[in-house]
Amino acid sequence: MLKFDYVTVRYTPSAIRQETVNVGIIVLNDKLDIRLLKSASKLRILDNDSSISDIIRFGESLENLSQKIENTNLILSMFGKGNSGISFSSLGSFTLSNKGEYNDKVESLFKTLVLPYPAKESGRKNPTRITTKIKERFRAIEILAENKSELSEHKVVPNFVLNEQTGMTADFLLKNSIYHLTEAIDYNVSDTKGKFKETSLKLMTFAEGKRALDDTMASYFVYSATANNERLALPQINLAEEYSDEIFNLDSKEDEARYFSLIEKAVGRRDIITLQ
Repeated sequence: MLKFDYVTVRYTPSAIRQETVNVGIIVLNDKLDIRLLKSASKLRILDNDSSISDIIRFGESLENLSQKIENTNLILSMFGKGNSGISFSSLGSFTLSNKGEYNDKVESLFKTLVLPYPAKESGRKNPTRITTKIKERFRAIEILAENKSELSEHKVVPNFVLNEQTGMTADFLLKNSIYHLTEAIDYNVSDTKGKFKETSLKLMTFAEGKRALDDTMASYFVYSATANNERLALPQINLAEEYSDEIFNLDSKEDEARYFSLIEKAVGRRDIITLQ
């Protein structure tokens, strides 16, 4: 039997309120196996000021340190102190009969211990055209392609056909050293559960993109959801966590700025413009 130790990563944004949520797990393998939330949806349930940026910075710092120090226990002891808001649970463990079971087990732990529970469906919301809004922003900053051939000019191509036979199409595709594929979905609707099939198709597009594009690809899941609808759409957002490199809610000013900043930097632009 193979035994692995792990800790849960806990985040406490306010020293006064002392409210804590689980935002990731770390398995103490030969090297640290770090699995963190990609979306701020769970943090926004805690309070409106919590930011995914702190979690991203923590993950990057931990990854960098793990490249320099082999003692995983020493690495963890260097975090969780000070005013970062990050702490760790006591050590847990699990056993496997073979290494082939490892990833499924860690993913199961992540779902059980970290991913947020969805709220019950209720209420009504007006749908918005998220892809239209994104197109308008890309056009305003002059990085939206008019045709497929402009992909080689480092412009964002909308409705890029990945597979002629199936008709599978990427909402937005950019290439600059690697491919950047964006799928967008609007959860500001009266029935967020009805969006599950559409969400699944978006994630299938990521898989098709990796097969069709003969190069490295980054996948971005972009959605629009008010605070209440974000809670209702958590089953879909949780699913997207597994298949996307990064997730952004354009109803969050922080996420909005991060997404457009990421795309502009990929294009080679330095002037960062966000939606109004």
